[in-house]
Amino acid sequence: MAKKHIIITLQKSELLYDIDNRTWLAGNAVSLKDAAKGSEMQTSEETAHRSHALRSLATAWKRLKSKLSEWVEEDKTTANNVLESNTGTLQITLAMPTNFAESATEDLASSLHDYLINASLAEWYITLSEPDLAKPYSALAVIAMTSAIASTYRRRRPAKRGEPSGGDEVLPDFLWHNETVWRGSDVWRQS
Repeated sequence: MAKKHIIITLQKSELLYDIDNRTWLAGNAVSLKDAAKGSEMQTSEETAHRSHALRSLATAWKRLKSKLSEWVEEDKTTANNVLESNTGTLQITLAMPTNFAESATEDLASSLHDYLINASLAEWYITLSEPDLAKPYSALAVIAMTSAIASTYRRRRPAKRGEPSGGDEVLPDFLWHNETVWRGSDVWRQS
């Protein structure tokens, strides 16, 4: 069966920015009560926490590929635990059926981005022994992955006779008589 390849590329810098921003907001709120605890909750390029944030992101990425393994096209047969760098991209190629709705690609990319952020933050807060902060991020990661999987099942409707394969609303030539044609409640005019 023919496949359509969808390539999704996520920038690590954008992912790390979102992780840093969310941990800063949470840490800032906690620091009103306990300054030391608030600063420990924050990730940043300048802190020693960056390596753990990268490890959390790498773990989330590996889980993401595992959850989407039905569609992932990858020929890797080896793996390692080498710490990822701050820069670069995370790229995934999905082999989808030919009738996959390309309009779902942006939603899929956004859901994968959200999954990586939330799964990384859940692991981050579990490591800090903050299970109450980890729970909402775990739930958000599940929601994001559910949305991503739902996006993979979106399909283009089959073309009807007289329509181009793109599904554009075009009437066949024999219906045009230089007049208005009614189709249901819509009015179609020859352009």
